[in-house]
Amino acid sequence: MVACLLLLLGALGDWVSTTQGLSVGLMEGNMLAASLMETGLWIPADLVMVGVCIIVPYLVNRLVKSRAAKFLYMFPLAAGLFKVAVSLWNIGLMV
Repeated sequence: MVACLLLLLGALGDWVSTTQGLSVGLMEGNMLAASLMETGLWIPADLVMVGVCIIVPYLVNRLVKSRAAKFLYMFPLAAGLFKVAVSLWNIGLMV
């Protein structure tokens, strides 16, 4: 549960900080994200990624009654930590 909340918080922080950074004149350094932004697909693609990172571990843990399946919650945790770090990096660039 904490991993999923961290991922959602990190994604929201990334979206807001990136949007704010672009509005003050910063450029997107990630070429894939920049091309997705140009086509208006950045948020939908990110939502799909966040959804998959949450739904796959949840469903596997519901279907497989094994303690080893709990390890899958490391993926949303790692993605959430990465997104929070990106958000903080973006905020640091704006300050």
